[in-house]
Amino acid sequence: MLSPWFGDVFGEFDVLWREMDDAMRALERRGLDGRHGLAWAGRTPTPAVADSGTAWVITMDLPGLTAKDVEVDATGDRVTVHGRRNLVPPEGWQVHRQERGSYEFSRTFAIPSTVDADKATAAVKDGVLTLTLPKAPEIRPRQIEVKST
Repeated sequence: MLSPWFGDVFGEFDVLWREMDDAMRALERRGLDGRHGLAWAGRTPTPAVADSGTAWVITMDLPGLTAKDVEVDATGDRVTVHGRRNLVPPEGWQVHRQERGSYEFSRTFAIPSTVDADKATAAVKDGVLTLTLPKAPEIRPRQIEVKST
């Protein structure tokens, strides 16, 4: 049995939970800072990083972006992905409702090892960015021949 000192602690947490949920929904409705669209609401795309043995392969969902909307910089063990979508109606068109907004993001993250930036590739297909970052030659795994003596 709970001490009377605690009162209705769980009830208070429930009230706090509802208030935080309402506050987060309000922020999403106005796009966090008022500039970004509802779909992004100030968030940045999250990467999936895989190790193929000789390269790091990174994929990111970038809906609505094309290759010209994305910039990628790789230096040492850091990769920066910058993207921008500007929604401008065609000339002569009048917008009656705009829920999809323009947005911009920049995301820098560390790679577990140094990459060979000169051989890196990046491509956007069907709204998915795929980066292939070959590992620097000095850190690639090497097969060592075993000889019998």
